[in-house]
Amino acid sequence: MMIDMVEVKFNDADIDFCRNLGDRRSGSMGHRDTVNSYTMTHKSRHRHFLGVVGELAYSKFSGLEVDSITIGRGDDGTDFNNGINVKCSDSRNKPNLIFPVVQYQRKYSEYYVLVWYKENTPYLLGWTTRNEIDLKHKIVDFGYGETVLFSNSLLNTMDSIPI
Repeated sequence: MMIDMVEVKFNDADIDFCRNLGDRRSGSMGHRDTVNSYTMTHKSRHRHFLGVVGELAYSKFSGLEVDSITIGRGDDGTDFNNGINVKCSDSRNKPNLIFPVVQYQRKYSEYYVLVWYKENTPYLLGWTTRNEIDLKHKIVDFGYGETVLFSNSLLNTMDSIPI
């Protein structure tokens, strides 16, 4: 059976965890924009909150633990020891996987998972590999620099993730 998108149930404690860890991560950077900030759609605290939402959603799906230790510096491009980088968006419409070109060139992950945080519920939209992105991405500019865009329609279903 193919699963289009996977809803992940969050309770109040999960939301508190995301807010607290997101705030600690943001605060450790002085609540300022980081080198990976490329849009002012969300302030630093909210971007870090969304990052933790995505990581916790994948954690609940995979059984792997969220990294609550890496504070005060960015990660190496992976969020989990199995080579996964989780990206989360709360966009109004189903998001695509996007990265600033500079970030994509600077950080490497073998696998990427896209999470959509919609109406306080996270949905795992799917996954892809670095190789698939390299082969099928587009370069776009939304007004804040060149961006790698990988369409959500190209994502693999979560039931097929190999790790």
